[in-house]
Amino acid sequence: MNSLKHNIPILFVCLFLIITIENLYAEDNKESKKNVVAKVNNISIDAEEFKLNYEFGFPHLKVGKTLEEKKNSYLNFMINEKILALEAEQIGLLKSDEFIESMKKIEKGILLQQFVNKEIKEKIEVTFEEASEYLNKSKVSVKIILWPETSFEDAKIVKSLLDKNGLEKTVQIISSENPNLNIKAEQFETDYLSAAELPAELFEQINNLPVGVTSEPIKIGDNYYLVNVKDIRRNSITEKEYADKYPSIRKVLFSRKVQERLSFFVDSLLAPKNIRTDKEQFNLLLALIKNWKAENKEKFLSLENYVKQSVLGSDSSINLLNPESIIVKYEQGQMKISEFINYLSFDLIPEEEILNDNFPATLNQVIGISIRDYFLINYANENNYTSDTEVKNELNKWRSKLAYDEYKKYLQSDKKLSAIEISSTLENETKKLRSKYHITIYDEVLSNIEISETEKSSKGFYQIYLSGINRMAQPIVDGSWKQQ
Repeated sequence: MNSLKHNIPILFVCLFLIITIENLYAEDNKESKKNVVAKVNNISIDAEEFKLNYEFGFPHLKVGKTLEEKKNSYLNFMINEKILALEAEQIGLLKSDEFIESMKKIEKGILLQQFVNKEIKEKIEVTFEEASEYLNKSKVSVKIILWPETSFEDAKIVKSLLDKNGLEKTVQIISSENPNLNIKAEQFETDYLSAAELPAELFEQINNLPVGVTSEPIKIGDNYYLVNVKDIRRNSITEKEYADKYPSIRKVLFSRKVQERLSFFVDSLLAPKNIRTDKEQFNLLLALIKNWKAENKEKFLSLENYVKQSVLGSDSSINLLNPESIIVKYEQGQMKISEFINYLSFDLIPEEEILNDNFPATLNQVIGISIRDYFLINYANENNYTSDTEVKNELNKWRSKLAYDEYKKYLQSDKKLSAIEISSTLENETKKLRSKYHITIYDEVLSNIEISETEKSSKGFYQIYLSGINRMAQPIVDGSWKQQ
């Protein structure tokens, strides 16, 4: 069988978890007290859920002059959605294939989140001494010549030229020998960079490099770098700066440590598996995706549904992939097409690139991410993450949110409602149902919740999505509700 080996792009696929961490988990989460703000029958809204929902939520739903008034109005919208979620369950809307499939996707995303929490974040610590050292470095800035080469031999040749002739003359020599090479001396000179802005491995190598001396080739990734320090600036630091900047510096260092540990963990998990994708199946999948782009111009079917129908539909006229074919092989295992398409990250496939020449490389990266997720989710299941309280709470929040979405769709049915009509329909439906459900609000708990409301968050709305999962970071209140 013709096989194409996947060297899983570890650094690339890690970025999708790293972005998640930087947006939501720059600091390690300490378990908050589960103070209940409100209850709708058996559904509770705790302080943490309210705080996150409110801070991520739409400003127009925070009605009132004071923060307390805004919190009360926002809580009321949250309660409304819980009511409609309970109603959706009562009338059987949660049995739909769409709802069940959506919950499966949500669970995968939550398990990935929990993996990051338990295996990465909880095992990282940033000390005050580390933060102080980072601050010391940030007060030292250097202006450097930075010259990259792809091979050690070429880097040595350029170093010899730089040592003998300096930057300007070296550029002239290389340009004269390579007329098609358009380079200028200023391309290789940086502005002043703090030590904190330089890659750690680069700073370590040049830390003791005298001014005006070109370094030996420094290998970073696949390239070799020559560095020449042109000038150094040093600024003093007060004791107050150490204390004031510790929290923000801690976040930066925490994020860096997460990246390092995550990269190491994923590499150690995947590298021994010797993962390979079948070249023939890869090309068939590529062809199927291009078919969707070229033939499905009205986009009646999403790419995901198009691929799944073509693979699993018995009477499909677009079937290019056999569900029983093996697309991924690894040590002591394999994945059939039918299993693989449930893990393929369709949301990461850029529609605008599908017909471009470079799309096979993009698809290869998406497959790498999908395979990574497959093994990380398996790891989470093997370690019984689904029984963790945090996972259960997240699942319940999202189940309630998706149930509300189902009821909203049910209210609209096949009607084409305007935004105003949708708002009125939701409001009228909630008024009818409020007496049916037992609602309790704990005012003291609500009053004690501290809200971080910046000028931006109070006047604008910034959706933050979990990369690689394509869902919002928090199941916030629907913007369709109107002010009351």
